[in-house]
Amino acid sequence: MPYSFDINDGINFRGNVESAEFADATIAMFDRFYAEGGEQGRVMCIPIHPFILGQPHRVRHLDAILKHIASHDRVWAATGVEIADWYSANYLPLLERHLAEFA
Repeated sequence: MPYSFDINDGINFRGNVESAEFADATIAMFDRFYAEGGEQGRVMCIPIHPFILGQPHRVRHLDAILKHIASHDRVWAATGVEIADWYSANYLPLLERHLAEFA
C-alpha cells in the first residue's frame, strides 16, 4: 500500500503547513491521479490523524477534501484491507501461477 508523505497531516502540520494549504495540495493530487487513472486505476492514500486534522478549526478542510473526491464518478473509497482483498481475489492467482513456473 502506498503511504504518502506529501499529503500526510502529521508531517505537513509539523512543517507549519496549515489546513487550507493541506486541502489544496490533497485536492490537486487527487485531480492529477483522477486524470491519469482513466485507463488504469490509481491508489491514493491520505494519511490523516484525528488529533490533527480532526480538530474543530481544521475539520472543515477535511470535509472539503472528501466532498471533492466524492463528487467524482468511478472513485472507490476503500480501506487498505478492501484493496488487499480485491488484489488477492483478482491478481494473486496470476502471481502464484507465475511464481510456480520458477519453482
